[in-house]
Amino acid sequence: MVDAPIYELWPLQAQGLELLGFGDAPQQVEELLFGGSAGPGKSFFIRALAAAVAYKYPGSVFPIFRRTYPELEENMIRKSLQEYPESEAKWSAERKEFQWSNGSITEFRHCDREDDVFRYKSAEWQGLGVDEATDFTPFMLSFLRSRVRRPDDPEKRKKIKGIDKWRPVIAYSTNPGGQSHRYLKEGFVDHEGLGKPWAASKDDGSLSRFFLRGRLADNPSLDEADYMRLLEGIQDPVVRRAMAEGDWSIFAGQFFTTYRYDTHVCESFEIPPDWVKWTGQDWGIAKWAACVWAARVPPMYPIKMKTGAVIRSERPRTILYREWMHKGLSTEEQAMSLVVMSNYDELVARYADPHMWDQSPRGGSIASDFIGAGWYIQKANNDRKAGWGRIHGMLQGHDMAPPELLIMGHCTHFIKAIEEAPRDKMDWEDLDTHYEFDDILDSTRYLAMGGVRTYRAQRRQKATYRVIASRPPADDSSGLILDLFGPRRAVR
Repeated sequence: MVDAPIYELWPLQAQGLELLGFGDAPQQVEELLFGGSAGPGKSFFIRALAAAVAYKYPGSVFPIFRRTYPELEENMIRKSLQEYPESEAKWSAERKEFQWSNGSITEFRHCDREDDVFRYKSAEWQGLGVDEATDFTPFMLSFLRSRVRRPDDPEKRKKIKGIDKWRPVIAYSTNPGGQSHRYLKEGFVDHEGLGKPWAASKDDGSLSRFFLRGRLADNPSLDEADYMRLLEGIQDPVVRRAMAEGDWSIFAGQFFTTYRYDTHVCESFEIPPDWVKWTGQDWGIAKWAACVWAARVPPMYPIKMKTGAVIRSERPRTILYREWMHKGLSTEEQAMSLVVMSNYDELVARYADPHMWDQSPRGGSIASDFIGAGWYIQKANNDRKAGWGRIHGMLQGHDMAPPELLIMGHCTHFIKAIEEAPRDKMDWEDLDTHYEFDDILDSTRYLAMGGVRTYRAQRRQKATYRVIASRPPADDSSGLILDLFGPRRAVR
């Protein structure tokens, strides 16, 4: 028997609550992911869990999180108002919480930005429910999880009945896809084959975990005809499979559906000095700053893939051979870092976010700061949809030809970003700008849009730019003298 008296539960929902200790058997799991397709009642499960915690631990506090307040209100608050009985749970619109007759509290909270989690740094929760968890970043999930604990104050502990036998109760519900897709996949889904709870890593709190896969078929209110009709209405076979089976290897909302690790990732090697090379860059201080380096692969040049296969193409290809990501560096520090990393590269172009040329209130621009520090950049084409279309086209291979875009295996930030980047829910043709690592993808977009004309220009005019480092004068604290050479000339 499951201890959630307000709710009539489906079998999979009841199993999840039993694993978390709200049944006849002892608690087996401290942290549970209810993830999979649309339709098996994942959000309903979170609300049922909140009620179960309120009943089992009188005086406890349990928050339910969504990424934005409109989503929280639409999917959680309104439905809880319909489900929770007024005689036992009084709603406070001001505090956005239910106050139960036994002293328990169910809070409704959201985090639009990563920094919003710090609003809860003093919180002490006896459980946690996160709905659509992949909309949150891994950092946000880790921080919120760290707030689940017994109260430090002995007087507060006395007010929570059963707290001496309490164990953490944390649940996430979500479909595949989103900012924490890989984080949750590695932490939960990839262990599904064990068929039993396992311990998380020390970095993730060493809590016992379990993955509960939900499928459309787990919805008992859905008859077979409805089930088939829903599936047939999904045109994309990849999305159809993800929705039906909750497949975490692919997911609804995945932006770069043509990317495959086996097809696009190659072994690392030293780029020949005579290859055409250029960069794409996105600036940031509070957000990630990113840069990617690309080279043009000549026709028929052999490339060894991570699978061990060696491929050749009759047409030129583009290979990403270096990446850079940093947060919190000043403009000058970013420029100097990029200069040092590119010291031995002959770059025909450095494409950057056009917004870097916007005039600042203090005068000048971010672009002028970079150029003044010796990193000579030019405005990129910022047509987002055209840029994403260009990348999609470069990823698309054919039966008789490999894809145009390859990635060296050590470019791990880019690989992670392209694997998990979600679509914009309001614009299917664009990438979700809330995605944490969109900066390195934007950099690649600038690079891709400039690549064709860069290569053509290089063939017409053998002009190469080189950044030179030499001994500084006594009054130069940077340690570098930076010079830009147009048409190549001897270095003295």
